[in-house]
Amino acid sequence: MFKESEQEDMEIKATISISEKEFIKSNLYLQRKAMIWVPLSAFMLSLVVCCGIGILFQKIDIVNFCVPAIGGILMTPVVPLTTFLAAKKAWKSNALAGESTNCTFSDAGIYMESKTGTGNISYDTIHKASESQTVFYIHLSTVLAWIIPKRCFDNTEDIQSVRELFIKNMDKKKLKLMKRVP
Repeated sequence: MFKESEQEDMEIKATISISEKEFIKSNLYLQRKAMIWVPLSAFMLSLVVCCGIGILFQKIDIVNFCVPAIGGILMTPVVPLTTFLAAKKAWKSNALAGESTNCTFSDAGIYMESKTGTGNISYDTIHKASESQTVFYIHLSTVLAWIIPKRCFDNTEDIQSVRELFIKNMDKKKLKLMKRVP
């Protein structure tokens, strides 16, 4: 563990560059709730409509339940497919996609520098920080997140140090981090 004086001066540096595959995978990950709720909502809505029509015409039979079930099943792959296509389109339309960015994590916040500009964000302005097996997500709002691949760090100790900076400097309710991964 770090001594308190060392921890205050801790800086973790990484050169961030994201690939199209990572961008698309991250978009699918970030939209996973919509991929569950949209087909489920479509199923429930069509069930209500079909049952309502059956009640209106005083004829409720198996068709009133099969039509929504089939509709829900057919809707299930549509949402991930449209999310995938939208992410692919967003990647291709972004002239800066894949550009390298130098990133420094410290107690003061996160500093990013690229050839197009610089940015600094303090921990108290981050909406949420989360991570998957391969990526850190720094959510700036409910719909916008910085994607930071863990492969961009020099070693696993740097990855753990970034987690520790989040834990130390952010409200615990805003964190969804993994435990130390070997």
